[in-house]
Amino acid sequence: MLAHISDLYQAIANGRNVLILSIATLAFILLTIPIAEAAAAGLNGLDARGIYTLQEAHAFIAANSPADPHALRLFYLCVDLIIPLLYASSIALLISWLRKKTRPVNGHSQLLNLLPLLAIPFDYLENISILRLYMAVPAQPNDLARLAILGSRGKFIVVSLSALIVLYTFLARKRAFNK
Repeated sequence: MLAHISDLYQAIANGRNVLILSIATLAFILLTIPIAEAAAAGLNGLDARGIYTLQEAHAFIAANSPADPHALRLFYLCVDLIIPLLYASSIALLISWLRKKTRPVNGHSQLLNLLPLLAIPFDYLENISILRLYMAVPAQPNDLARLAILGSRGKFIVVSLSALIVLYTFLARKRAFNK
């Protein structure tokens, strides 16, 4: 199953598709900024932070809780369900394209292009936990904050590892062209 998904990314990986998906991702994010601001999620929400403590999570939620927390549902349950799919797929496609140009793709290393997709469940866990924290105000449920922290850290670890793979494959590709 994973090999089939990896093969699909390898099959469609080319410079044009990477560019199109990257532009679509950026455009979607830019178009949804007004929705985020209207929902009072802001541009520097809790989910944009990589590391925070329980106390920081509760303080941020309390300080930024909108008068109508239900407005956040549109953002976290609609818009922010699409963004992780787009950015993870963009990175996966970029890795597939770069790796296709540098070395034969086979064995377990073939699945490296799927690593960015692991950020999606972490991002969803984080988003749902943050939404539930907003809905629980004035209560401060520590379990929900811990889930948000787990989702946030997991997402940032996966995205950071994916960035390292992109950098490594880019440098390997550059080295291959210099030979």
